[in-house]
Amino acid sequence: MVLEVAADFLAQSLVDVGVKNVFGGHGGALVPLVNAVVNHPDLTWVCTRNEANASLMAAADSKLTGAGRMGACIATSGPGASNLLTGLLDAQLDRVPVIAITGAKPRSDSLHSEFQDIDQARIFAAGGLAYSVTVSDPLQLVALMRDAVAIALTQRVCVHVAVPVDIQGMQIQAPEHLCSAMGIRRRLELSQIHTGILDDVAAHVSKPDERVVIALGLDARDVGNTVLELAEVLGAPVVTRLDAKGAVDESHPLAMGVVGVHGKPGLEDAAAVIAESTLVLALGVGDLSVLLCDAYGLQVRPMIEVAMDSYGLSTRFRAVQSLIAHPSLFCQELIERLTIETTSPTSRTTRRVTRVPPPTATGTAVRPPNITSIPAKGMATGSELKPPAGAPKGSSLWDSAIKPGVWKEPWARHRQHTKRAPPRKGCCQPDELLRMLSDHVREQDVVCIDTGDITLWASSCLCLRHGTTTLSSERLGTMGYGFCAGISAS
Repeated sequence: MVLEVAADFLAQSLVDVGVKNVFGGHGGALVPLVNAVVNHPDLTWVCTRNEANASLMAAADSKLTGAGRMGACIATSGPGASNLLTGLLDAQLDRVPVIAITGAKPRSDSLHSEFQDIDQARIFAAGGLAYSVTVSDPLQLVALMRDAVAIALTQRVCVHVAVPVDIQGMQIQAPEHLCSAMGIRRRLELSQIHTGILDDVAAHVSKPDERVVIALGLDARDVGNTVLELAEVLGAPVVTRLDAKGAVDESHPLAMGVVGVHGKPGLEDAAAVIAESTLVLALGVGDLSVLLCDAYGLQVRPMIEVAMDSYGLSTRFRAVQSLIAHPSLFCQELIERLTIETTSPTSRTTRRVTRVPPPTATGTAVRPPNITSIPAKGMATGSELKPPAGAPKGSSLWDSAIKPGVWKEPWARHRQHTKRAPPRKGCCQPDELLRMLSDHVREQDVVCIDTGDITLWASSCLCLRHGTTTLSSERLGTMGYGFCAGISAS
């Protein structure tokens, strides 16, 4: 334990949990903490004119760096604190960890003063944050900060701690570093997958009559090439949530585009393959409703889900199997079980032979009862993925373009990102601009998509090929998010 100013402890605590950028605005109830952030060599202070932008930037910052690092924003008392709420709800719905630290009036002035005297903890808790407290004694500060960051990082939610300005300037006894927060994410993840579970998954996805769709979410953003290899082995289409757009090469014939835009099914190809699927293999997907449910929120197709940790598993829907593993590790090990590589001694060529393991003897990993694969109400049943004149006639979507081998045909490669708006003289339509932009986006670039018509245009016409990261307000749909995300990404 060391003796230090409370504001310095707060700044060091943010560094201990991986925070690098602190977004927020100035204010009288926040002066000690702002000074501590500015003076800390490992923190970058980003001052915003409005605290609402600060919380959106913190949400984007956390999403950009993944679940292992937390975003942070700070604000002064009164409207400074209340302005943070929209961005925090945005992060909470998209399941990225963010901590908000707000200044409060001196304790002697609270609950009876006329200026900026609001119950911050109650407001944030009513808004839906998982944890929101006000520090009422300097002896509480260490324990409350410990609990806040632990909840945020393990459950991937937003938390809030209000610290009166008089406490911020006090000397407190504090640990040199905040518990074991730096390695807490690693303790939640498994480095191995049970062999029996993998064999059972392999048995299900390789059934001859199984139509598997691979769905990617935010936590599977970095597994593109491995996912495409698995997709080719299975002959399975790949769809992505908007936050995972760019995770796979979208020019690949098995990449069907974004599913779930503004609460709707999404792109025609993505919606069509889901409607015809019999099993959804969900990798790192936070919200599964659009993949599994009809218009009334009832599950109509089975799934196998893979999540980074137990908090990422769905408790709303039944699953054939639920696995805790990094999506990349899962894909690699599943490919090994689905394929046997043998080398001919004469030709020195390698071939793959599909191996279907027998189902487990326990019988526990079966399709959940009363769940049949039917098109979800309101989902598209037609698609751009229609074969031209040279393709086999009378084929369903699955048989015509997805069945192993068929998707490799030249006519099956030209159906993505082909929609065009009606031409208008003297105007450059959004689709044309985004198609031109597609040729210039690199792997290290970050695409920040705002909310509105541009969300639809970018989902359908921007073709990302190099594992580019996409940031969006996927569930709350906050207008102005793209600009704030761009500042975070820069």
